[in-house]
Amino acid sequence: MKCSECDSKPTMKKVAETIPYTIAGMEFQLKGLKVPTCPECGNKEIVIPAIKNLHMVVAEILVSQVSDLKGPQIKFLRKFMRLNQQQFHSLVSDNPSDAVVSRWENDKTSPGYPTLLLIKKLVQEKILEDQKEFERIADQIQKAETAAKLDEFLAPLSLKEFLNGQQECGNRKALSKFLTYTGSAYVQVRAG
Repeated sequence: MKCSECDSKPTMKKVAETIPYTIAGMEFQLKGLKVPTCPECGNKEIVIPAIKNLHMVVAEILVSQVSDLKGPQIKFLRKFMRLNQQQFHSLVSDNPSDAVVSRWENDKTSPGYPTLLLIKKLVQEKILEDQKEFERIADQIQKAETAAKLDEFLAPLSLKEFLNGQQECGNRKALSKFLTYTGSAYVQVRAG
């Protein structure tokens, strides 16, 4: 990895560090973050892995707190829901002024209690939607990895030989165990 500061090409050392991270007016400490550091100039290339997951956790913290939301927190939640101010305004406010969201986000006014509850409910729905999407993607990745493992296992075998029962008993038992372990959809091939 090349250093962005001194342009040297030494191997960047990854050092576990605690990094301060401020978002939505709240300070967090990200502990054990592997930070590539240039041995030549000491430049640190901070990259936060799975930042969407981190933001989801921050959103969960904000909607679970009993206290009112501050301006930066409202702005964070709006952006977390991927809405511009007009879209957000149309969802949560019946105030005819388009500037109401801007006033909330800049702490000039506060939304009323019913509006805060609505904002929190909308964010909770977005969190559930994102969690389902993460689960769907993880499931696809697991299926792809399982298929790749099965393809690797079957690679030396001729599918025709396997289906005609020409393979030795040990391979059949191993395949059966593999399919049982992974829950693969290829069970149909074995049964056919």
